[in-house]
Amino acid sequence: MFTSMTLQDIGNNVRVPCRAHGLPRPRVYWTKDGVLVNKPRFVFHENGDMEISNLQWADMGTYTCVAENSLGKESTSTFIYPMKTRNSAIGVGRTLNLRQNESNFESECPAAFPMRIAVIRFAKSETRVA
Repeated sequence: MFTSMTLQDIGNNVRVPCRAHGLPRPRVYWTKDGVLVNKPRFVFHENGDMEISNLQWADMGTYTCVAENSLGKESTSTFIYPMKTRNSAIGVGRTLNLRQNESNFESECPAAFPMRIAVIRFAKSETRVA
């Protein structure tokens, strides 16, 4: 499932799906903040998915999957936010996917104890994690 934002613990692996179908078969590639992604820790799977090994703070940004063939080009983007958590359900290696519903964000988050809750506040000019 493709989401507009993915939160994952620093040091974990994260896989972002991208599926493109068409005739002629589209070429799929990824950019980060507008620049072609080409790093050793990044794996690009045959089906279009991108996997980042050992997620780092520097990996934070907007990743865009681009599918292109002779008939046109389509793209979709997600924001990857590396998190530093301790003893949380997310910190056990799970990805928290957020879905935007009008002006609200919704998520499903399994809970385990003990846990530390990351509170994210979105404002027009900034994003804060408490």
